[in-house]
Amino acid sequence: RFVDLLLNSTGGIQPDEPLGRPLRRAGNNETHWAEGKVWLVNHGVLLPSESKPGRFFEGRLLGLSKAGYWTASHAELPVFAPAMFSIQLGAGTSSKAPVRYIAPFVAANMDHFEYHGTEIIHKFRAESSRLGLQFPKNFEEYAGKLPISRVVAASSA
Repeated sequence: RFVDLLLNSTGGIQPDEPLGRPLRRAGNNETHWAEGKVWLVNHGVLLPSESKPGRFFEGRLLGLSKAGYWTASHAELPVFAPAMFSIQLGAGTSSKAPVRYIAPFVAANMDHFEYHGTEIIHKFRAESSRLGLQFPKNFEEYAGKLPISRVVAASSA
């Protein structure tokens, strides 16, 4: 995990440190310069369609093993939807995101994810529960608990 190593070696940030953690103080009674500022960590959410599914694994042997997914939707969605994690720095691990994770139109029109896999001749299929406006909820409601290293890794991918 490159991002874990990078954050730890350059900033002393442990892989499991939460996004809403208290900031280190510069001195005894001094407020950290970043305290209270909002950090927006942007990235893209891949929303492939049934006609053009996304693939996150393909085996080397003639493509016999593969895995991917697509987004079921009742409206046309962009293939890449802009999204962002957000936190008010130093607000605590129970803090909520001050900014929406993804555009409401995108979230509202996401029905579910369908996952497909093939291992030689065996086929597998799984479907997520209804997404809709629930999709961004955990990213917004529990923003302070998200691991810093995973948020940064999503942004740098």
